[in-house]
Amino acid sequence: MQRGGDPRVDDLLPVSQLLPVEAMAVPLLARTRISVISSMVELAGSTGWLWDVPRMEEAVRAREDLFPTALENGVAMMHPRRPLPSIVGQPFIAFGRTERGIPFGASGGGLTDLFFLLCSVNDRGHLHALARLSRLIGDADFLAQLRGVPDARTAHEVLQAREAALLD
Repeated sequence: MQRGGDPRVDDLLPVSQLLPVEAMAVPLLARTRISVISSMVELAGSTGWLWDVPRMEEAVRAREDLFPTALENGVAMMHPRRPLPSIVGQPFIAFGRTERGIPFGASGGGLTDLFFLLCSVNDRGHLHALARLSRLIGDADFLAQLRGVPDARTAHEVLQAREAALLD
């Protein structure tokens, strides 16, 4: 899924276009906070759009140590503190769902099972992707559907359908 256009335009794409099936792991085979971060960054690296997996992993860990991105609804929206355009070829998002929730730093000690990793090339695109993703994950029915899908392709279809419904 090479978009290859102007990054100032590409970063305004819908979440479903920023999150290709190739960057989705259902299930994500990780059981700890550290293994989730490593697995998600490796997944992002497998797309070919993330060129420096160790640097991204370090940046995401530092961000999570500073202030966890896990929310009370069982979702984490991982990302480095600042976009890393020198190691990201194009803006994209990776997604993983663990079979069980794990402690990931949500307030109140809740468990997290849905993980998004935002890989941005600039602040504008990063904020746009965060806003669109936040709108989606605020829908409990959408999250229930993601938790019930059997595979990445179905998760992507659920995401596309939800985004289409938001545009109507």
